[in-house]
Amino acid sequence: MGGSVIFYTYGSTLELNGQQFTAGMLTADLLNLSPDECMRLKKRMTQITDLAKEYERKRDIALWWKLNEKMDALCQKLRRYQAEARFMRALFYFHALDLYRNIPFVTENDPIGSYVPPRYTPQETFNYIESELKDCVANLASKADCPYGEASKGAAYTLLAKLYLNAEVYTGTAKYTECIEACNNAIAQGYSLNSDYAQLFNADNDKRTNEIIFALPQDPDHLLTYGSTTYLICGSASSTSTAQNSADLGVASPWGNFRSRGNLTAKFADGDKDHRYMFFTDGQQQYISDFTNQQDGYLFMKWTNLKDNGETASNTASYGAATDFPLFRLADVYLMYAECVARTQGASWDPWPEGKSDASDPEVIASRKQGAIYWINLLRERAGNTDVWANNFANDDEFLQFILDERARELYMEGYRRTDLIRFGEFTTSSYVWEWKGGTKDGMAVDNKYNYYPIPNTELTANPNLHNDNY
Repeated sequence: MGGSVIFYTYGSTLELNGQQFTAGMLTADLLNLSPDECMRLKKRMTQITDLAKEYERKRDIALWWKLNEKMDALCQKLRRYQAEARFMRALFYFHALDLYRNIPFVTENDPIGSYVPPRYTPQETFNYIESELKDCVANLASKADCPYGEASKGAAYTLLAKLYLNAEVYTGTAKYTECIEACNNAIAQGYSLNSDYAQLFNADNDKRTNEIIFALPQDPDHLLTYGSTTYLICGSASSTSTAQNSADLGVASPWGNFRSRGNLTAKFADGDKDHRYMFFTDGQQQYISDFTNQQDGYLFMKWTNLKDNGETASNTASYGAATDFPLFRLADVYLMYAECVARTQGASWDPWPEGKSDASDPEVIASRKQGAIYWINLLRERAGNTDVWANNFANDDEFLQFILDERARELYMEGYRRTDLIRFGEFTTSSYVWEWKGGTKDGMAVDNKYNYYPIPNTELTANPNLHNDNY
């Protein structure tokens, strides 16, 4: 029982480590439990209550110990539920910080009712998210014990790594060393790369828990949404192309929302050799001269509603897609680690032990894992690409630019490009332009205020403490 002292006191009240709980208190703060989980929890509470009543009648020491064990198990589960709720809150506030910077937030320590939260600085929000993640991770389940779709320790470490990776943007203070530590903690959970990149984005990707750290499940049998992966998959299928068959994506009715800018597809020097190059090109122009022309820009083929055996998983027109969204996956952790090494260790991108030349030597592998290139090459090898080496890059800036491009090749259509470009100072500036950036065909720099979004007027009206800078 981990040293906990639990005993029945009176009525339906139980005590754990000096704190009393009623049956209602034990479940009051739980969020987003499924019907099955609620039924199991109710059954467990009933068993505890019945057992407590039986102990009252018999005063049997064996019943007392059994009550202790059941209560301890329940409290462990409740602590995990509470930790998951805190993780989700930290995740939502992380997205708000990334998108809007100066935001309000509320905690369980704030008043309820008509309370209007203050406008917090990015540093204050950063500190709160960091403290929540570091505090809740101990009570989250391990990779092996975490039910699919719920948050594990690996999810908390990955989110913490993302927070640290962008700390200099948010607060002005770099936290790259802390990001390396968080990445190491995530990697240590026991994840591994999936051998087939495409399987991470099909309708059977719930089987890829070896690489997917935290997923947003999409199940047409239990929910219908025209957002999430339904939007990505149906939006990728052309509604005008006579060459593309939307059934190849498992789509019943194509929407024609997305086409790639040529700047992205040009990053694949040998597109036919890189397994991550998943674009439909027949009848399409690589670059976008006229953004109203549906034939300008290659079509995305990365996300599909197909099972591993090639069968369509669901009728997207009636029920949406069946493909989950992998919000966090191991490949991203590898690239975050590599970037932080490049930013903190100078030219020590690929440290080999002196006198060693065998890449399969355990001592060599252990040493190279302290660098950046080892992790990047794991992804390039999975994609069918050639390895890169330290002497391929003239300086830190060139190597970091390569990492940014590798993130584009690995993570496109997964929602991280904007944050990456801001971190590298390329989102609004002239150091990197793309087609139609700034509203011109060749692209141009825009005002730096667009590095984050204005808070909507509805929120400004609801909370007088808020305002937008520069808008």
